[in-house]
Amino acid sequence: MCIACRDALTGVDSVAIAIHCGRAGVEVTGYSDSVAERIEHAQAVAGDGPGFVAFGSGRPVRIACGPTGFEAWPMFAHAAGRLGVGAVSALPLRVGGIRIGAFTLYRYRPDELAVRVEADAMLLADAISYTLLEDLVRRTPGEVDLTTTYRDVNVAIGLVAAKLGIPLEWALLRLRAVAFAAERPLLEVAHDVLRRCAAVDERLADRPDAMPGGPKVP
Repeated sequence: MCIACRDALTGVDSVAIAIHCGRAGVEVTGYSDSVAERIEHAQAVAGDGPGFVAFGSGRPVRIACGPTGFEAWPMFAHAAGRLGVGAVSALPLRVGGIRIGAFTLYRYRPDELAVRVEADAMLLADAISYTLLEDLVRRTPGEVDLTTTYRDVNVAIGLVAAKLGIPLEWALLRLRAVAFAAERPLLEVAHDVLRRCAAVDERLADRPDAMPGGPKVP
């Protein structure tokens, strides 16, 4: 789906679809290529970025690289710079008052989308929103839903907090810092915690370095 969306939108180089799952972040459910995959996971690790703003506000977020472009999200800016991303358009995925996630378009050139292209992108976002919602409605009781895997992150947060005797918010910061340092998705690090991986447990206990521009890790 994401490759087809990218190819249908002139001037767009990469696209991603993410479902928001509460405190643990987002479930990256689709991406057109490795650039979109890596930058979406960077947002998930940071817990902030244009996709989060689009989801939270219910409005599109349009931003280009520049002196003040991505500075509101230091970790996102770090990933975008490394991957050569010059501009981002994040569109909310929602049906009426039901918020689902974000449909994000990435471009290498730091320019605005043509009006017609953005209109087409919004139509695609609406279609994706209805498709995702219908999928959720069709699921039978007991079937794994879109948020199940990120429940593992919440469980991992609780385990880290209990083991180290720290608040849940601090435990989440440590998980994110370890994921950032290892350049791994947050979900993978959470799974290591659930498997009692000794190497990850040691890094969490050693107070990993804070993320670029982020709060100090307790």
